[in-house]
Amino acid sequence: MEELELLKSCGLEVVPSLKIPEELGSVLKSFIKGQKIFLVLYGAPGTYKTTACKKLVYSILKKKGINPYNAYFIKFYNLVDWLLQDEELESLLKHTKLLVIDDLISLHLKESILLKLFAIVDERYEKQRKTIFTTNHNLQEFLNGPVSIFSRIASRLCDANISMLYETQGAFRNTNTGTGGEELW
Repeated sequence: MEELELLKSCGLEVVPSLKIPEELGSVLKSFIKGQKIFLVLYGAPGTYKTTACKKLVYSILKKKGINPYNAYFIKFYNLVDWLLQDEELESLLKHTKLLVIDDLISLHLKESILLKLFAIVDERYEKQRKTIFTTNHNLQEFLNGPVSIFSRIASRLCDANISMLYETQGAFRNTNTGTGGEELW
């Protein structure tokens, strides 16, 4: 199978060639090497949360082999759709060494989807598998949300014993001159 197809099987359609902000790169490296199992990157759109995570997944796949069980990137809205149709995906998401769930949003989801999402987060929590979530929302929105299962997920993500929270700053997406960051991977 061609490398591009292999990367797609790991959730990477495109790997951006943009440089990421140095501080964000340092946070991701610290998370990967550290003991925490959840990292939540939150902040305004355009602060390179998604770009940095795609580059991290790509670098892990290049080092450890392009296999979805080494690292997997998925958009939250795709996750919601696919969980209804694909039981193998649920198993993959529970067992991949590094999972990135991009653009976590507070939707009014069916309870069956929330239960599957909770099962994935809970399994990863119990097995101590690294997971990164990106979101444009403050986690208080999830903690105080109307759905108790989503609140249970958010409470795990906010637990300082197992999670790192990092707020990205400054919108970079709209500049023509780049970020001044380094190529970290």
